[in-house]
Amino acid sequence: MLEIHFIEMQKFIQLWYEKKLDSWNNILARWLLLLGMVDARKEMVYEEIYKELEELAMKDDNLMNAFTVWQELGQSPEQFLA
Repeated sequence: MLEIHFIEMQKFIQLWYEKKLDSWNNILARWLLLLGMVDARKEMVYEEIYKELEELAMKDDNLMNAFTVWQELGQSPEQFLA
């Protein structure tokens, strides 16, 4: 048996902007916001979501680890060697 869930990220992000998502108490919302805060098609990062997730990472060790790894992966070769 296979169960598949589809999430419309634009609608999800809109719910966050409308304050209908509680990312402080909903772990799934945090991780989905992390996945959705970068819009590759528009080549943009939702700065407001990034700032909230940074605050959340202070109390969520797993989210902090994800931010750390993400930062390391995003480094240029010169930054990595430094």
